Amino acid sequence: MRTQVLPLMTWNERFMELFGRCVERYRGGDSNFNQYYSEDDLRFLRSIGCKPRELFDFVEDYVDEQTPAPTSALLIAAVRRDYLLVVQDGVHSELEITRDQIPPFSDTLENIAYLPRILAKARAKLRGELDPDLMFCCGGDRQFLREHNLHPADFLRHVWAAGDEDSKIAQLVQEAAARAAEKLVLHTCSQRGTKFGIPVPRHSGTACVMSKYNGEQILVVPRSLFDALGSFQGLTTETGRYIPSLLDPANNFFMDRESAEEDPGHKQIIPYALFRHGDRYLHYVRGKSGGESRLHALGSLGIGGHINPVDERGDPLGHATYMAGVEREIEEELVLPTQPSQRIVALLNDDSNAVGQVHLGVVHLFELTDEDVNAREDALSDLQFQSKEVLRGELYQSLESWSRFCVDAMDEF
Repeated sequence: MRTQVLPLMTWNERFMELFGRCVERYRGGDSNFNQYYSEDDLRFLRSIGCKPRELFDFVEDYVDEQTPAPTSALLIAAVRRDYLLVVQDGVHSELEITRDQIPPFSDTLENIAYLPRILAKARAKLRGELDPDLMFCCGGDRQFLREHNLHPADFLRHVWAAGDEDSKIAQLVQEAAARAAEKLVLHTCSQRGTKFGIPVPRHSGTACVMSKYNGEQILVVPRSLFDALGSFQGLTTETGRYIPSLLDPANNFFMDRESAEEDPGHKQIIPYALFRHGDRYLHYVRGKSGGESRLHALGSLGIGGHINPVDERGDPLGHATYMAGVEREIEEELVLPTQPSQRIVALLNDDSNAVGQVHLGVVHLFELTDEDVNAREDALSDLQFQSKEVLRGELYQSLESWSRFCVDAMDEF
């Protein structure tokens, strides 16, 4: 029987709305999930290959254990939905894999314990064949994936790509664990940090192999999260659709910058601050001493950079950490006359070039009381406030792509 598929641009929003409704029911003391869903809800779940009990399992674990996050459940559902539509052509499998048909906890694959079990569950999950009493991304699965530095949705996609070749998945797990160990060493050797507000010095006796970015760790999210939330090209002002999930500690993490700069499978979260006085915006030209060589000599309106472990606050990887990174970057690059008000007004994405493919911009608009602004760094040259007319006219072609997107949307800010 062929499944009716709902419009592509609405399914993820509907999933999150249904997830939220179920959370409220469960928090209210109702654990009979069979009463959670209307007939329309059940048709929707079937259209994306998600079983009613499966959604409830994610809701139950989220409420009781605060993990996995709703966005992680969405990402997993996105992989299953893609498999249903692409591989199964919308036709549901009639098979069902029960608990006694999957390998025991103690089984190993290439000396990796538990891998045969989670691999069998992942393949059954992709095909929609897991018995309702079995959950992909249960506590044991989460522990295994966390120990090997893998997101459950990414693991599913790799299992899909590997087909029946178990060795490819074993290699994936081994390499992911090795990268995680390497990042930990680089971070320990190269990053500034604080403990109880006191700077922690680098260990001068530790020998490390440094990257060209000196082992810098930067905040990233999986590209698959961006796609699940709704990827776009250019600029969007729908900040509420993205920011809560991007700044959810369950979805982001620090990654070695040298790897991240060449890895379109992840998006680096970059605050991009605009400064406005009246109807004029701060404009500058990027100098050669700037960190991103691919943007040298281009005009820009945005000030900002990467979020690093040094920015961590009481909510590691959360909103306070992100805002601390925004403040640090601006303080490092500009001298401002007063503390301006600011708000997040948009997000930026440009997959048309190598820089944009690995970055995701968050646009902050700072409102200034005057134009007495100076640069702290040589990377910012020829600072001037320019009108929208000039930015849309003679300066437009010299702007980097993110700034052009902002100029085009200025009337919406």
